[in-house]
Amino acid sequence: IAPGHYAVAISREGKGKLPYFMPVDVGKTGLADAELRVPPYQNIPVLVKLPHPDLPWEGPFSAAIRTWSTMTNYALPPLEDAAPVLVGVPPGLWRFEVSGRKLRQLSQPPRELYIAAMRFGTQDALGGPVVVAEGGNPPLEITLTDEVGHISGTVSEEGRPESRMVIVLVQAADREEGPVLHVVGIDAEESSFTLKDLPPGDYRLAVFDVFAMPANPK
Repeated sequence: IAPGHYAVAISREGKGKLPYFMPVDVGKTGLADAELRVPPYQNIPVLVKLPHPDLPWEGPFSAAIRTWSTMTNYALPPLEDAAPVLVGVPPGLWRFEVSGRKLRQLSQPPRELYIAAMRFGTQDALGGPVVVAEGGNPPLEITLTDEVGHISGTVSEEGRPESRMVIVLVQAADREEGPVLHVVGIDAEESSFTLKDLPPGDYRLAVFDVFAMPANPK
């Protein structure tokens, strides 16, 4: 092993167990008699906040935790319980990923629900990684909303209106790739476009010439 800074991943036995990452420095003479102390793993409760707490809701949650450095995903059981708990989370820097498809509030008529915010104490768990401490961790709070937004605007090239372009909306503004959500054409007369019914979140907008648009835009 060449001298340098490393992270030792210590894993427990069992499928789906999260590893604990411990930083170590290896000098020119190596590293002997290293003592690796693994702190207690944490159980993190999950609290779901609804736009209308008096109404019931339905739909499965799914969750994953991954390391920010290696982008390795570790799936967790679906968050379907009334008071779900993320069991066995090692202290360290982690990114929580929670998704819910077909979530809805059982109103009249039923309304679709979307994840609007996710906080881990004072940390924004929806926008980046969070630090899990060796004890005294807060619950993971997930805020759902039934509100949607829209994006509208115009497209021009070198100051001239352009009507041949196609707008592609891509989710997850902080990633190089993401699912394509909407593909819309531009109004030929006004060079305008409108994207409707967008859940809360960060997006990337891509513009392609209609004659040069790839089959799978990224």
